[in-house]
Amino acid sequence: MKASQGQQKKLLDVQAVDNRLGRLNHQEKTLPERKALSDLQAGLSSAKETAIRARGIVEASQLEIRRLEDDVATVRARAARDEQRMATSTNSKEAVVLEGELETLARRTAELEEVTLVVMERLEAEEAVLAEAEAALAGINDQRIELEKKIAEAIVSIGLEREEATDQRQALVAEIDPELLSLYEETRQRYGIGAALIRRGISEGSNMALTESDLASIRAAAPDEIIFCKDSGAILVRTNESGL
Repeated sequence: MKASQGQQKKLLDVQAVDNRLGRLNHQEKTLPERKALSDLQAGLSSAKETAIRARGIVEASQLEIRRLEDDVATVRARAARDEQRMATSTNSKEAVVLEGELETLARRTAELEEVTLVVMERLEAEEAVLAEAEAALAGINDQRIELEKKIAEAIVSIGLEREEATDQRQALVAEIDPELLSLYEETRQRYGIGAALIRRGISEGSNMALTESDLASIRAAAPDEIIFCKDSGAILVRTNESGL
């Protein structure tokens, strides 16, 4: 295949834009905020688990207190009924039984109230642990939100640059012969680079100096002949900078 030197040089402009697009894609995938967010996820999961456990412990103690308070209320209601029966009873034996039961209920009430106080004190400490866990979770979550915001902003910025580069590429390829462009695209897909400049005897496709044999073959080739880099597979473009 043959193409004018002017057409071949245009491939370098397209390759430069493709390189830019590649860098933008890489930049988007490797944003430092992405790694920071990934690292944060482990801490976020751990903080959530800690907060959930702390919340469960607090809720269990709260439930225990409610049950104790219900038990106290039940015992007091029973005592109130017994006191009422004593007040109206004329049976001395019944009065003795009721008096004994009231003493038992009083002891039971005292026991329940003592246990309730112990659980309340424990609950106070558990609520402090929960507050600390939720504060830690909120702090990590704030960091997550900030990182996600920065990632979104970076994606928008990169997207604008990508759109600009894409428009530039479309304008460039419109000036290139379709057959030559097809060869460039095929080469780029296969080797990762479509066209490269020979600069002072060095292929910028491989960043390696061309051998004397290669240089001799290139010098002998017609200006419109398409030549390829043996190492990178890219189309080699000759200009005044090539040192031929």
